[in-house]
Amino acid sequence: MASKKINSYLQEYTDDPIDHLTKNSGIKWLEELKVKTLIDLKEKAIPSKKDEKWQYTNIEPCIEKSLELFARKNDRKKSKKSNNPLIEKNNDKDIIIYYHNGYFFSQQNLPNYIKTLSTSEEPETFKSLLDRKSSNLISDLNILMLSDVLVIETLKNQKIDDIIHIVICSENEENINPRFIFKLRENSSITIFQHQLASHASVVNNLSDIYCGDNSSLEIFKIIDEHDNGYHIDTQNIKLAKNSCLNLFALDLGADISRTNINADLVEKNASININALFSSRKKLHIDNQIMIKHLAEECFSSMDYRGIIRDNSTGVFGGTVYVDKNAQKTQSDMTNRNLLLSDNARINSKPVLEIYNEDVQCSHSATSGHLDYDKLFYIQSRGVCEKKARDMLIQSFADEFINKITNRRIRDAFQETITQ
Repeated sequence: MASKKINSYLQEYTDDPIDHLTKNSGIKWLEELKVKTLIDLKEKAIPSKKDEKWQYTNIEPCIEKSLELFARKNDRKKSKKSNNPLIEKNNDKDIIIYYHNGYFFSQQNLPNYIKTLSTSEEPETFKSLLDRKSSNLISDLNILMLSDVLVIETLKNQKIDDIIHIVICSENEENINPRFIFKLRENSSITIFQHQLASHASVVNNLSDIYCGDNSSLEIFKIIDEHDNGYHIDTQNIKLAKNSCLNLFALDLGADISRTNINADLVEKNASININALFSSRKKLHIDNQIMIKHLAEECFSSMDYRGIIRDNSTGVFGGTVYVDKNAQKTQSDMTNRNLLLSDNARINSKPVLEIYNEDVQCSHSATSGHLDYDKLFYIQSRGVCEKKARDMLIQSFADEFINKITNRRIRDAFQETITQ
C-alpha cells in the first residue's frame, strides 16, 4: 500500500541493512552517507496515486524489487571486461565508457576531465559532489546502492570534439544505479551519448546532476532499450547559467515501468533548453515522462517536443510543466506532445501545464492523440502498397520528424537503427 514505509521492506529482506551497506566499502564518508540516507529512507512513504506526479504510475513494485535485489546482493569485484558486442561497433574517435557490475571502466586512457570515484586517488574530492539537499525517495535509493560515480568536468574555454559514449550494461536480475555529474565551465562544449542496454528482470535507477556554466553548450543523446520484466527510472537535475544551452534527445522503448524525471532550472539570463523525445511502448509496458522547467531569469528559452507511439495494451504518460517566475520577463517557451495510438487498448495520459507569473512572455502548449490517418492510409494503399507496409510507412514518418532533428549523422543512424530493430 502507498502508506507502507521503506523500513518494512528492509526488515523483510535483511536482518542488518546497515552492515550490508558498509561492508567492504573502504570509503568512510561514503559509508556514513549511506547510513544517513538509510535512516532518512525509513521515514519516507512510497509515492501513491494521490500524488499528482505519480497518479498514473504505481512505483511500489519497482521499489520493492530494488530493495529485494539489494538485500540479496553478493559482493562484486570491479569488472574490467564486457562481452557486449557493442564494443567492436563503436568509432575509434569516441571516448567509450562502460558501466558494468556497479563500476565505470574504459578500455582507453580517459582524459583528465573525466574521473570516476572507484579509480580516483583522492576519493575525498567526490564528497562535495554528492549533494543531498534536494533528496527524495528515488535519489536516496540511488545513493543507498552507490558504488561508483562518473564525473565529466570541462575546463574554461574547452571545446571537446570527441563524443563521450557511455554504455550501461546489465545482467539478469541486477540493481543498476549509475551516478553522473556533468559540469561545464565557462565557454566550453561537449557531446554525450548514453546507451542503456536492454536488461531482464533488473531495476535501473540513473541519477544525473548537470550544470552548464556561462556560454557553455551541452548535447546529450540517450537511448533506453526495452527492459523485459524490469524497471527503469532516469532522473536529471539541471541548472543552466547565462547564455548556456542544453540540447537533449531521448528514445525510450519502455519497461514494465519506465519513468523519466527532468527538473531544469534556467537561473540566469538567456539560458536555453531544448528537449526532443520519442517513447514507444508495446505489450503491457508503461512509460511515464515528467518534466519541470523553471524560468527563473529573463529572456530564457525552452522547448519540449514529446512523441509517443503506443501499441497493444501499453500506456504512456506525458506530464510537462513550464513555470515562469515573476522576474522572468521576455520568456519564450513551446511545449508539444503528439501521440499515435496503434490499438484500441493503447492509452495515453497527457497533461501539459503552464504556470506563468509574468505578462511579458510568449508561451504555448499543445497535446494531440489519435490513430493513424485513415485518408493517408487509403491513399498509400491506392498506390499498390499493402496495408501493413502502408501503416509502417506512416509510423516511420511520424518517428522521422524526431530523428531528423539530430544533426550528427552517426548518432542519428544509431537512433534510426534502434527504432528499426
